[in-house]
Amino acid sequence: MSADMEVPRLGPDQLRPELRIPLAPARGAAAALRAALTWLVVPAFAEARGVTVRAAAIAVSAVVVGRFAFVEGLRPWLLAAAVMALAVLAARAVVLSVAERRQRRFQDAWLRSQTDALRAAWFEVVRLTVLPVPSAASTVWDAVGYDLTRPEDVRELRLRGCCSIEQGR
Repeated sequence: MSADMEVPRLGPDQLRPELRIPLAPARGAAAALRAALTWLVVPAFAEARGVTVRAAAIAVSAVVVGRFAFVEGLRPWLLAAAVMALAVLAARAVVLSVAERRQRRFQDAWLRSQTDALRAAWFEVVRLTVLPVPSAASTVWDAVGYDLTRPEDVRELRLRGCCSIEQGR
């Protein structure tokens, strides 16, 4: 990862499991090119590539139609527009490729940063799952979920804790 890439660190009030990974920050000309050519606001590169391929197919079709246009005066305009569109789409494909590689590097750093923030933050545990001690007889289906907002779950969890302590687990 390059030294000039800043990874924004979110505060504890912004940390949630459904939080999406943001688009890698870009500055200057890179930011302007990415905004102008990709239209990305979230890292949705597969969708952007699909749009690029469909638009290229339309532009190539316009070139074919331009070659055989019935109105002679339209041919050069149609061909010029299609060639210009193909040039923009080629530039878009390059910018998307560069942005996607940068996003992969950024995501790793961002996830590490957010993991560190989560480890350093205090937050209330509202629900948890207790897994059984691994044995030949236990399965994932033996796991028990507890919702700490329900008094009966809290009682059951406390009883389970007392029993485990008495049994030396």
